[in-house]
Amino acid sequence: MIKGVPFAAAHGGAPAGFLDLSVSPGGWGLSTSARVEAARWREVLAVGLRRRGLEPLASSTNFLLVPIDRDTDGFIAGLAAQSVAVRACNDFGMAGVVRIAVTDPAGLARLLAALDNLRRCAA
Repeated sequence: MIKGVPFAAAHGGAPAGFLDLSVSPGGWGLSTSARVEAARWREVLAVGLRRRGLEPLASSTNFLLVPIDRDTDGFIAGLAAQSVAVRACNDFGMAGVVRIAVTDPAGLARLLAALDNLRRCAA
């Protein structure tokens, strides 16, 4: 970190406090293959969300920010009831946006199934 400058700003990456997987100055303990794998699963997640009518914002981090056009608290509660955790971004000044982590294939499948269940319940 450059003294007095948030990490990401000092490195031209994601907002301060977020891990930008597209760059790796000297390591961060992430191998090239780990970054490639994370990017691949991030894209799989983004495609799955788009197929369900959600539009994730572009990202090079280990999560996606997703605007929700309905009650954010209800959306989060509906997923939590299915043991899937997402985070509201109200604390970051982004009302109506949730943060969804890029996870392993099993976690991704669980998330997408939970979203399908929410859609069926809402219909």
